Amino acid sequence: MIRELREERGITQIELAERIGVSERTIRRYEQEEDIIQIGILKKILKALNANDVKDVFLAETDKHTHQEFPSSSLIKANSQNLHDFYTIPKLNIKASAGGGNEIIELESYESGEVICIDKAFFKTPQSIGNRINKMRIIQVDGYSMIPMLLPDSWVIFEEDSAWKGDGLYVLNYDNELMVKLLQKLPNGDIDIISANKDYRSYRIECDTQTIVCIIGKVLRAII
Repeated sequence: MIRELREERGITQIELAERIGVSERTIRRYEQEEDIIQIGILKKILKALNANDVKDVFLAETDKHTHQEFPSSSLIKANSQNLHDFYTIPKLNIKASAGGGNEIIELESYESGEVICIDKAFFKTPQSIGNRINKMRIIQVDGYSMIPMLLPDSWVIFEEDSAWKGDGLYVLNYDNELMVKLLQKLPNGDIDIISANKDYRSYRIECDTQTIVCIIGKVLRAII
């Protein structure tokens, strides 16, 4: 993602590192996706590369992995001959709202008993999935607040884990409503819950009131 933007603009790793005040090695690790880029650093990189904004980078990353041959055709049935090439991911029978939210009880209550087969090639580093596959779930999106990043009836694959794993797209329980939103953690501990669609509200949750926000899992891939 960053490498593509940088090379499009004819900027070297050394030049980019100097512009944002980090080492060339750090830029190299970012480009090889060995380190998580915090939103603040990402904004500096975008400014240095004359890119538009953080949302566009999220979109570029999503488009790169969902608009090849992985729209609805990714939700396929694998036969016994090629099953080893696929992950089988449990499907939830509730939608994650990109709008007003859907009330939830416990996530286990919504396991449909069905699985969806996803080609391992859909993931950047399939070998890193390992036993994490047991925590992966797939859920359909409902609503318009995440357009154009996510559309109504898009699917998101997430790892069920309540741990914070850096800024990005999450499935979350916000005030007992299941949502999919961009989350950004601020230096003071506050969290911004961001809608990609500017016609919808974003929220700031102060660190001392975060009990109403429960992370369900970070989104690994989206199927538009």
